[in-house]
Amino acid sequence: MKLVHGLALAVFSFGISASAFAEDTCAKQPSDGALYQCTVQQKKMAEDELNKEYQAAKKRIVQMYGTQKKLADDYVATLVDTQRNWLKYRDGQCKLEAFAAEEGSNANAVATNLCVTRIDKERTDILKQLPY
Repeated sequence: MKLVHGLALAVFSFGISASAFAEDTCAKQPSDGALYQCTVQQKKMAEDELNKEYQAAKKRIVQMYGTQKKLADDYVATLVDTQRNWLKYRDGQCKLEAFAAEEGSNANAVATNLCVTRIDKERTDILKQLPY
């Protein structure tokens, strides 16, 4: 239970509102272990959805520029490069958000998982809008 309180304090300190955290499915878990497992599942689902939408965006770009192969290739290359840089940003941001919890601890993993889930969902929404 101490972990949950420490995590809640850390989340609040990063500017996430109490209502957003309370609505999180994982916040309702009865134990630290269940909380950790829930965040692992939520992170996996968010990453799967992100990857699915990334692949769909690449296909939409190719379809949109079907007769203009050079433009399609340049657009896809830009998307790939941007996605790689975005992943570096996400990983760095989540490391920053989880920094207060001891590295390797469940608290650190939970904070990282929550961060990745949140940021992946934001990126998925952006990818759904491609091509612009």
